[in-house]
Amino acid sequence: MAYVVVAARLPKKDEKKLEEVMAAEGLDRSGAVRSMIELGVSEWRLTRGLSLLRDGKASIGKAAETAGVSLHEMIEAARFRKIAFVHVREGETEEELENLE
Repeated sequence: MAYVVVAARLPKKDEKKLEEVMAAEGLDRSGAVRSMIELGVSEWRLTRGLSLLRDGKASIGKAAETAGVSLHEMIEAARFRKIAFVHVREGETEEELENLE
């Protein structure tokens, strides 16, 4: 795997958090930063997918794709956050009932 060098300035309090991760996970500084970036990006993608779903800009499937998770995981995340993912237009229920008869 190819790597690139990225420099970032952290507040002193965040350096302490990074050291906590390093100690707990047995990682060097670079490994801890990579781990935290991966975790942060994963959480950001999930939040982004859920926001699109909540705002009606994405289906549950598209939200899962955006988040990089399975459909099942997205359904569970939406339920946990009480985000509706099944949208019924006005009159659709009655229409479906009529079709059943």
